[in-house]
Amino acid sequence: MKKLLFTLGLLITLATVSYSNDNEAIFKIAKEKIDPIIATLKPKAIIELKNENTLIISYRKRKFTIHGTSMIGKHSDKPYETDGPDYKGFILTLYVQTTGTINQAITPQILKRPYWSTYLNVTPIRSTKKQFFWSLSYGRRTDKKLLEKIKKAILKL
Repeated sequence: MKKLLFTLGLLITLATVSYSNDNEAIFKIAKEKIDPIIATLKPKAIIELKNENTLIISYRKRKFTIHGTSMIGKHSDKPYETDGPDYKGFILTLYVQTTGTINQAITPQILKRPYWSTYLNVTPIRSTKKQFFWSLSYGRRTDKKLLEKIKKAILKL
């Protein structure tokens, strides 16, 4: 029984590693394009792998207490706490999907929130069968040239 559990555990681990490595290579390509753009930012941007499918790059991130908005525009009565970009910051979220995955959001589009805006888009990743569904949230005073450089870098993947 122990041998069976060990073997099963090893198979699950191997499957996860190979899937994860595939996405890691894709994230590495994206990071190589974005690193030169964010290298001079002070304070430094934070790069984190949220899970095997999601990479988040944030600059001047902070906590906000907000009221959610439904898809029909109704505001929630109960507020909740979430991360968002400071008035001069941004949060770039890259989510790896299989090419052709249909998302609920129309892309590209800009969502206007009370404290920040979010640009949504989908970018196919060359030489793979994957795409990024990505968002770039930014504050009102975030450097527009910086945002354009980030968008162009992701769109050229």
